[in-house]
Amino acid sequence: MAKAICHKYGYKISGVQSKNDLGVVLEQLVSKEGEPALKDIVLNHPDREIIIEFNEQDKKETNVNYMGNPNCCPRCG
Repeated sequence: MAKAICHKYGYKISGVQSKNDLGVVLEQLVSKEGEPALKDIVLNHPDREIIIEFNEQDKKETNVNYMGNPNCCPRCG
């Protein structure tokens, strides 16, 4: 699936010889393509439920920490 995602965004993986090499290509893909590529990777990851759950929990904790504090960040202050 990772190879298919790379191809979708026009990345060549001919020099990829290991999982580590593929990981580097995926990092580069996300770095250049941004959120759409990251979403494709997460939605096709075998552990996507855990990743999504962790992300949702992190969002909730962030919102709780910042609520009521007008100096919490530049956006709130």
